[in-house]
Amino acid sequence: MIPAAIQAAPPAEPPAEPPMLAELASLRRRLAVLEAQAAVAGANPAAGLFARRWVDALASIIAEEFGIALPDLVGACRQRPLTRARFTWVWAVHKIGNYSYPITARLTGYVDHTSVMWAARRVEQWRAQSPDFQLVTDNLLEIGRTLRARPPEPPAEEVAP
Repeated sequence: MIPAAIQAAPPAEPPAEPPMLAELASLRRRLAVLEAQAAVAGANPAAGLFARRWVDALASIIAEEFGIALPDLVGACRQRPLTRARFTWVWAVHKIGNYSYPITARLTGYVDHTSVMWAARRVEQWRAQSPDFQLVTDNLLEIGRTLRARPPEPPAEEVAP
């Protein structure tokens, strides 16, 4: 028989997390979100608009290159010619901007980063299969890099007074 003093006491409940640690965890999560946004914006807080401008300008160029309307490029239609152009646009934004998949998804209007991953994988497959497609996408990358380095002028309503 085990004496009562030696018998195992019920396990003690872990101490509750101090409120300051919970707040610190919340602040760290918020910081991660802000850092992701800063990666898109760069050092300049107005650069978020800049990122959006070069991405939109690249979308217009790719739509013209593939012979489709811009609303079709950014729309949800899943016809093959449209998805090929849309995937090329998403792939180019990811390659040129060197953004993470989630940030690329936000910039190109996708809900989920896995769609961007799939698009990038498909474009790489198409590039490996077709030298013509590789040439077109190489030219689009050069155009996109130029747009990113020298962004298009903002519309009049974006310019601060």
